[in-house]
Amino acid sequence: MMKAGGNRIMRPEPETSVNVEFCAYHDAVVKDLSILVDSLRRTLGVSVVAKVAGIGETRAVHQWADGQRSVRSRTVEAKLRLAYQAVSLLSRKYSPEVAARWFEQPSPELDYRSPQGMLASATPEEAGSDFMAAARQFTDLR
Repeated sequence: MMKAGGNRIMRPEPETSVNVEFCAYHDAVVKDLSILVDSLRRTLGVSVVAKVAGIGETRAVHQWADGQRSVRSRTVEAKLRLAYQAVSLLSRKYSPEVAARWFEQPSPELDYRSPQGMLASATPEEAGSDFMAAARQFTDLR
């Protein structure tokens, strides 16, 4: 399509699974952790975020999200970023409500463990590949 004067109108690239997944990954890596935790808190609820982080108190989640406290563990930070990546991917393809349900329901892709339970009980390196593969497969059904 051409504009008057010969300038080409650039159309946005169609949203493909690869684009959506890369955007979710990019945001999980680039965004400030307090922003990610706030988004997770709003989408999943503070108790689920605390469980994924492996902490017993929800106060820390609120403080992380509000920027009043930093996450000291690199493992916890990696789990939170991985959780955000999956929630972002699922929210873009479906909705935040569907992302929250997916996170809590046992998944056949994870041998009927819930994604939140899997991420909570393993290191990000152990869980990451299977966790994101389950999210990806779920989005591919749409």
